[in-house]
Amino acid sequence: MAGLGRYLLQSVQSRDYPAVQGGLAFFTLIVVATSLATDVMTAWIDPRVRR
Repeated sequence: MAGLGRYLLQSVQSRDYPAVQGGLAFFTLIVVATSLATDVMTAWIDPRVRR
């Protein structure tokens, strides 16, 4: 069962630093995009948040 998490773990174990940096950047982008989408939807649903 292959996936990004397993690939990232194998990259850490084999000291493949470019792959580790790319994987962490990808996961960071996902977290930031999710947080931004949550904030935008919250402001859209509840107008009291917009100040």
